[in-house]
Amino acid sequence: METKRTIQFVLFLLYLSFTLINCSNNSPTEVISLVSSSEQWFGGFKLENIDHLVASNRLGSIYIYGNSLPDTIQSYLYKNVSAETKNVAEEHFSDIVLEHSILNDSVLCSIAAPYYSAQLEYSCNLELEISGELQTYIKSPNNGVNIYYMDTTVYVLDSRGDIELRQHNGSCEVNTSKGDIITEMIIENNGFCRCYTSEGDITVEIPSNTSATIYAITDEGAVSYSNLTISNLSESQGYLSGELSNGQGEIHLETKKGNIEIKGFFTCNDSDLDQDLDIPSGSYHYQSYNSDSIKVVDGWFTMIEDSVANISGEWHFNKIGNPENIGTQVGDGILVGGYNGNTLWIELNPQYKDRNVQLIGIKEDGNYSGRWIWITFSGISAEGSFTANYKE
Repeated sequence: METKRTIQFVLFLLYLSFTLINCSNNSPTEVISLVSSSEQWFGGFKLENIDHLVASNRLGSIYIYGNSLPDTIQSYLYKNVSAETKNVAEEHFSDIVLEHSILNDSVLCSIAAPYYSAQLEYSCNLELEISGELQTYIKSPNNGVNIYYMDTTVYVLDSRGDIELRQHNGSCEVNTSKGDIITEMIIENNGFCRCYTSEGDITVEIPSNTSATIYAITDEGAVSYSNLTISNLSESQGYLSGELSNGQGEIHLETKKGNIEIKGFFTCNDSDLDQDLDIPSGSYHYQSYNSDSIKVVDGWFTMIEDSVANISGEWHFNKIGNPENIGTQVGDGILVGGYNGNTLWIELNPQYKDRNVQLIGIKEDGNYSGRWIWITFSGISAEGSFTANYKE
């Protein structure tokens, strides 16, 4: 018995020695430090008899901007490659491409690139400017989805990030495995707004006179509403249902972990908008007009001037009705600019090299008037006039 234990002990010592020697001969795996480099790419193509867009991007986010051009898609790729050196990264920009094909009445757009390796990593955000009337399907984006100025039905399927729809007119059905959902939209009669997220908040902003049934539920969170008159209201912890007006459309909202908020906003016409607008003292009342001299935007902005003729401030603008081709001068934002004598220039969207609305005006009696222009990569996409009157 003693001999058996001795043999077992000797074998254990031999095994331990072999393990220690083997580990000492193997150096730790070397971690490769990668350097990132970025590139912006612009392209476009013509369309004929196309009614649907299908877009996917496994490398990053998707941005969709609706416009009034029915036969053209403009595309922007914001590429990023990580490699051992910057030069190597730049050599692989061409690995990231936008593929598109036509199938019946649909155009299919997707980002393609090699899969990751220890020496190369790829990411890319895709931006498309399309006809606002194209029915749109976004499939399995690897990150968030942002959609603006569409006048159609939009579907976002199997997203893995936040989803945001702004200035949307039509219907939507969106779902994400993890992320917040924000929709700002007008739901037409018999239209729908369906939002699903496993983990995230849902915020829906609609006109107060919307006609729709509401069903909202969350497993862990609260459901609230404001500026809305709901009939047949049923409420409990994490649950709300009822009807807006005669209940023609559908609002269906579900999250497993998050809050749900449904907010009404008031629509105005030209005659009563000025009366309802609450313009703070010390700000400028902003009104812009399209090329046909029709008022399309109303709001206000602030300007803070420094000692070297630079300007900073904030803006809060509302569109009037449902105008087209007014650019990104709707909503809220931060502005920058400057002045030279009586001439003022302002950028409403300084964070973007494209999609930027610029104001160029002349000062007279403390007020400004002049021209606004909407600039994209393709040049000036729209323009008009504006006035900005100081409020004491």
